[in-house]
Parts: sequence; structure tokens; C-alpha cells
Amino acid sequence: MPVLIRDVTDTVARSWVEADAGDPKRDPIAIARAIGERVERGASVAAAGREFGLSRTDAAHRLRLLRLAPDVMERVASGELAPGTARALVGLTGIEQRALAARIVREKLTSRQAEVLAKRLKSVSTAPDAPLEDPVAAPAPKDPDQVRLERQLTDLLGTGVTLRYPSAGAGQLVIEFADLDILDGVLERLGWVDVG
Repeated sequence: MPVLIRDVTDTVARSWVEADAGDPKRDPIAIARAIGERVERGASVAAAGREFGLSRTDAAHRLRLLRLAPDVMERVASGELAPGTARALVGLTGIEQRALAARIVREKLTSRQAEVLAKRLKSVSTAPDAPLEDPVAAPAPKDPDQVRLERQLTDLLGTGVTLRYPSAGAGQLVIEFADLDILDGVLERLGWVDVG
């Protein structure tokens, strides 16, 4: 069995135990809170994440979970709702988070489906005088090859990707991001290194 041995300080070891809280799956909310405490004490997100064996991007994603409604955080902590899926709910109102979290669990929706629904809810709630429509209505059918490529790029980059090509040979590749942390994650996956 492969084993990773790390030489860490007592403080770091204690933080791992606190975040683990006896759960072998390591509660993502407890880890997010522990990372948040270290950041509040002056550590960078990257340094705080390293204490838990996480990249800066993963640590930033964990911190986003702390912006969820308390009962939605409980669903994540209990394992009922996956952290990656729950991140899509950040930015919605508490009522919208609860409703969409319940639907995700009930219908066993994927992270991508949750992102699409959350994006629609956000656009409906921010559009002035937007007509009320079912935020889960099916979009117009797309070319199956385009759908497959969009899905593969979405999985590769960890965020929504859309291909638009209204004329033959020309088009756009749109990579969506809700905040700079997600953009950093996309750039990291693309191999871009900030030298500044």
C-alpha cells in the first residue's frame, strides 16, 4: 500500500486532527472552517491549503462552501451533498440554495446540472422584470458532437464551457467563471503560471 509520510509541526498535525473530527471522509465544512481560521490569522489561502494537502485552488473552493446557508452546509458536512455540487449554490439566496439543494439530492443531479440550474436562477433573479419561467426548462437541442466536446472541456477545466460557431469555420470558446478563484483554477489547469 502506498504511504505518504510528511514531517509537520504539532500545530499542523493538530489542525488535521481537528478537521478530521473522527470522520475518515474528512468533513469538508470542518476543513473549510479550519482554512478560514488560518487565513484570518494572516496565512495565505495557498499556505493554509497546504496544511491540509490541498492546492490553492482547492483551498479557495473549500472556503466558498462557508458562503452557503447553514442547513445546506449541514448537507455537505453529512455527505448528503457533494462539495463540488454545493459550490454551484454560492451566490443564490438562502431560500434558493435550500430549494436547489433539495432538488439536487432528490433527483441525484450532477455538478454540471446543478451549475446550469444555479446559473439560470441567478440570471432570472438579476434580470429586471424578467419573465418568470421554469429555470429547469430544457435548452434547444444541440449537435451531439458539440455537447460531448463541451462536456469534456467542462470536466477538464472544472467550469462551464460553451462552444459558439454561428458560421462555418468561425466561432468562440466561452469559459465561464463565477469569481477569480475559479478563473485561477482554470488557468492552473491550462498550465498558465503567474510570474508576477
